[in-house]
Amino acid sequence: MKLLSTLLIDDEKLALLDTATVLTDVGLFDIQASVCSVAEAQKFLIKRKEKVDVIFYDIQMPHCSGLDAVKLLQSYCHHLVFCTASEQYAWEAYQLLVDGYLLKPIDPLKVMELTEKIMRNIAKDMKREDVMDHFMLADLPVPSKRDEEGNVIKDDEKQDKYWKRVEVKDVALIARSGNYLNFYGLSLDEQFVLLGAVNWELSKFYAQYSAIDQLFPVNQSAIVNKRYIKKIKKNGIVVGSKYLSITDIGRPFVDRYLKKVMPDYIK
Repeated sequence: MKLLSTLLIDDEKLALLDTATVLTDVGLFDIQASVCSVAEAQKFLIKRKEKVDVIFYDIQMPHCSGLDAVKLLQSYCHHLVFCTASEQYAWEAYQLLVDGYLLKPIDPLKVMELTEKIMRNIAKDMKREDVMDHFMLADLPVPSKRDEEGNVIKDDEKQDKYWKRVEVKDVALIARSGNYLNFYGLSLDEQFVLLGAVNWELSKFYAQYSAIDQLFPVNQSAIVNKRYIKKIKKNGIVVGSKYLSITDIGRPFVDRYLKKVMPDYIK
């Protein structure tokens, strides 16, 4: 079994040592660094060529609290876990959609339960991505060749020039723009990057690709990838730096997602 690449952040060195000891005993984590601040963590993460699997970090830290650090760290990892001595931040943590909330001193059994949840999610994502793991998108500007209904035609002679493969995991947001759906990724500084487009209605697109669990609609104009959700508020979702309102169309999907990440969630 592949070990989970891991980063630890805590301003107390003894707490770092205690956390590292528990994770080492569990035997499923590859601790690649232990640092005392979010700034140090960012320096380490920026140098890496890929995301770490899990970041375990404290909430009450000087200069930048764990709550404030969520938006700074989320783009560098697949899973975020709070390790804190207080229960008072639990609700805020769930609103920020972190993957776990562990109380110090960390209980190895709680770590095992959390690890099993993370591994199940990884396995589910891998299974679903095996079924549908990419889109074929048109670079903009799109080809001028169209059929009688105005749809872009895949011109075999120009297909390599205009069409490209984009992985589902790299798509943060799909947004309607006129007759097109624009597909956006997120840069490390949380700016949206246009990956490509297709000429398709949003409803038809989602009906075709609804089996992809990572994606769900939040309103008539936007589909989000749950991997990139930063926060869910009462009437909206934050993806990267963008706030998207939740309408009646998206509400059932958002409630279903909240129920998965927060089993005690009540609408």
